[in-house]
Amino acid sequence: MVIIATTALWASNVITYTATEKLQEETDDWGFGLHVNAFNVAITSHEFSNGIGTITFVDEVTTIGSYAFAYCSGLTSITIPNSVTTIGEWAFNSCRGLTSITIPNSVKTIGERAFENCTGLTSVTIPNSVTTIGWMAFSNCYGLTSVTIPNSVTTIGDGAFAYCSGLTSVTIPNSVTTIGYEAFFGCSGLTSIEIPNSVTTIGDYAFFDCYGLTSVTIPNSVTTIGEDAFHDVNNIVYSGTATGSPWGAKCVNGYVDGYLVYSDASKTTLCGCSTAATGEIIIPNSVTTIGEHAFYLCIGLTSITIPNSVTTIGNYAFHWCEGLTSVTIPNSVTTIGDEAFMGSTGLTSQLYNANCFAFMPENYTGSYTIPSGIKQIAGGAFFGCSGLTSITIPNSVTTIGDWAFDECSGLTSITCEAITPPTCGSSCFSGVDKSIPLYVPSSSINAYQLAPEWKEFYNIQAMAGDALDNIRLTNPAQKVLHNGQLIIDCNGQHYSAMGERIR
Repeated sequence: MVIIATTALWASNVITYTATEKLQEETDDWGFGLHVNAFNVAITSHEFSNGIGTITFVDEVTTIGSYAFAYCSGLTSITIPNSVTTIGEWAFNSCRGLTSITIPNSVKTIGERAFENCTGLTSVTIPNSVTTIGWMAFSNCYGLTSVTIPNSVTTIGDGAFAYCSGLTSVTIPNSVTTIGYEAFFGCSGLTSIEIPNSVTTIGDYAFFDCYGLTSVTIPNSVTTIGEDAFHDVNNIVYSGTATGSPWGAKCVNGYVDGYLVYSDASKTTLCGCSTAATGEIIIPNSVTTIGEHAFYLCIGLTSITIPNSVTTIGNYAFHWCEGLTSVTIPNSVTTIGDEAFMGSTGLTSQLYNANCFAFMPENYTGSYTIPSGIKQIAGGAFFGCSGLTSITIPNSVTTIGDWAFDECSGLTSITCEAITPPTCGSSCFSGVDKSIPLYVPSSSINAYQLAPEWKEFYNIQAMAGDALDNIRLTNPAQKVLHNGQLIIDCNGQHYSAMGERIR
């Protein structure tokens, strides 16, 4: 815990600390210990007894300079004299054992990365003498659960509390006008935050990946909102003049009903779900679209009921829903976005409907034939299926999404029965050995050799028997006699009655 010093009258030339052992004195900035050159005055003595260290200086200490206690992993607490006005950059960086520090109310500046990686700190009260919180000052202090920022601060520095994933509560005073770039980036534990109407600027990525926030109200005083400032926040309420909506949020001025957020009261587009949701979610039959990232990282969900009113499931819609064990996709769904179910490791069987193949568990082994009639293989559907040895894609498939077969390193052959090469997203077969045989209709070998993603394979062969029936389905064909033999003329390409191409 960090405590404000108000009445303590510590000696202005003495710093005391507790530690597991005496801090080793260093002169190199990158050394692991007490950096003796980091103060504005010389050290006259440094004593350590019974876990308590006492550092005495020749004169009053006003600065805890750069790297002063950086990397002192054995440091557990420290008392700073109330003569100190500046805590320099990296002053306590990576003091992972630090659980308590007393910052006196004489301190005006907390420097860049001063307490970064102090993962043992659980709460911080910054004294109201402080006017500047530097870049990444408390970054990656993931043990922090609450922070009170004093009303002397006007700017919350870039990355000041980034990656403080344990942070559940932040108090921002109405003195603050600017919330900096990545100020609360990755603070996934935040469930609510109040932005005062003194704020005019919210920087790029300021609340990026604060996916625990269900709804944030932004005052109209804010005129600038940076790129992806609220990425993966379920909903923001705002009617001001800033441009760039939705700033990465799943919804702006949406309709909140329990854990779920919709684009409006008609509930046709489901934008997001609180990560606090647990158990079963039943989506109402008014919904036609499940938006991008809607259930992203809802790890407490175990079951989802999707009504047959839904036609579209967006990119990453159920990404990393690790607890999800039961979901049925109705045949009304005709489009499933990239990586919609990727990372949902609780799902133990294939997930598809009549139109789309969405998900294959990563632990699948052996060969697999995608059911006939499916038109789309969603992006990431077979991601990481290293035990998959062969795959057969039916002639009904027209689209294969990004990363669909990424890291399917065990594949020894691919068969694609489609006459026209399915359109592939980027890196569709990344991590797949391109020397394995790719079996396609013989009439389409040239097309596959030219098609994006497919052309990366350099062992493209005709399928056994060449599936003449498929050729007849998609090409006008007629029987003709050639040199006394019955052949099939298909758009000028000749095949034997057995489906073998005559060259």
